[in-house]
Amino acid sequence: MKRLALLLAARTIQAGPCGDGTDVGSSGCCADTGMCPPCTAIPGYRQAANGDITCTCPGQVGDVAHINATCANQAGCRDLIPDATYMSTLSCTVCAGSSELCWPTVAAMEACQDVFRTAPAMSRDADGKVACSTPVVDAAAARTPLAALAIALLFALIVSQ
Repeated sequence: MKRLALLLAARTIQAGPCGDGTDVGSSGCCADTGMCPPCTAIPGYRQAANGDITCTCPGQVGDVAHINATCANQAGCRDLIPDATYMSTLSCTVCAGSSELCWPTVAAMEACQDVFRTAPAMSRDADGKVACSTPVVDAAAARTPLAALAIALLFALIVSQ
């Protein structure tokens, strides 16, 4: 158990945004994966004719985070954040620039967490900055008390063995 606690502590103390704790390279990509950092709002990739890949990774931890109806469409997104990339799919709408990110509503922010379940969940912290955390409970279980109870009981049964 102590080993697990140390591993979790080591995982959260990172210098840079990449999975291995480093900063992105000159290509904008992480050296360990060749992709954007794990907590990026709208990861983008461009491959040159020579095969070189460049990453554009707007919306990172620590960026200014807005909840503002202005960014509900592409025109409003660009009015609020001039260098922004806009994305809307299902109920997830996000507008991300080089140092700012915007969701039009809290519901849109939460929908993005559900749409991108494999990625760390992005949110707005108390200081108005982008925060990122790994979801612990399945989104469906969190919305369904009976399913959450079943998971808790199953866990208790396994632990008691």
